[in-house]
Amino acid sequence: MIYKILSYLAIIAIGYLLKSLKFLDETEGRAFSKIVIYITLPAVIIQAVTSVKLTPALFSLTAFGILTTLTLMIAGFLIFRRSNIARGTKGSLILTFNGLNLGLFAYPFAQLLWGGKGLAYMSIFDMGNGLMIYTVGYAIAILFSADAFSTKEIAKKVSTFPPLLAIFAAIILNLSLSSMPDILSEFLGIFSGANAFLSLLTIGVFLNFERLKVEFKNMAKAISLKYLIGAALGMTFYFVLRIFEPSNVLMADVVLLSALMPAPLLTLLYSIDKKLDPELAGGTVTTTVVVSSIFLLIFGGII
Repeated sequence: MIYKILSYLAIIAIGYLLKSLKFLDETEGRAFSKIVIYITLPAVIIQAVTSVKLTPALFSLTAFGILTTLTLMIAGFLIFRRSNIARGTKGSLILTFNGLNLGLFAYPFAQLLWGGKGLAYMSIFDMGNGLMIYTVGYAIAILFSADAFSTKEIAKKVSTFPPLLAIFAAIILNLSLSSMPDILSEFLGIFSGANAFLSLLTIGVFLNFERLKVEFKNMAKAISLKYLIGAALGMTFYFVLRIFEPSNVLMADVVLLSALMPAPLLTLLYSIDKKLDPELAGGTVTTTVVVSSIFLLIFGGII
């Protein structure tokens, strides 16, 4: 497990090094982010959702995913909405609470800890998490951008957002096909295989330690509160599941671990796309990756 974590951090470091050596700059970083949003992330979503059998009972995990992420988002908005800081910086700080990084960061560890069943449970939880990130989270990014606020325009952008469309497409494919056609699975695999590398490289490109020194106090506040609230939600839902699903400890474990995962990469990608504060967003995502790595190591030792 520790090697997987170190490999993730190494790719972020490579992105930062390539930027420092002038091989890459933020122009390429923005291009990488668009490739992730429009191509590789939708491929990952479709593969994840179509790999599990959806049943009514398991949709309780989706509900917990929605509740966890929505609560985090509301908390972040209430905490920072009146802060006396630049609008773009405020938007990126609120996006720190914009859900949980499961597809990129946590899936490999879920499979390592619990096998295919644990990964399936996390994927179903992630459907709710992703639904909030791709709708409410994207609306928050638009709200704090320089774009003129328009409910109609926000609804239009959210409803045509590729990752959200990918969730709906994946559910339709899951319910209508007994299994994914090999040719489609292979095709999606080509794109999804590039998602982690491009995503982590983009984080490295937008790392700016000088910028982080300036905003350290606000960033530390956002990260600390995100984990405190996430831990409280995770423990609450853990005990709810232990009461109502006493024979399924795995389901409760998955929900608890999921609530302690990093800020999603879309914290950075939204900040890039809407010209908020991508340097702060990149530092926040990187820091939460490190913090969640510690939780994974502890959890892995316990399990």
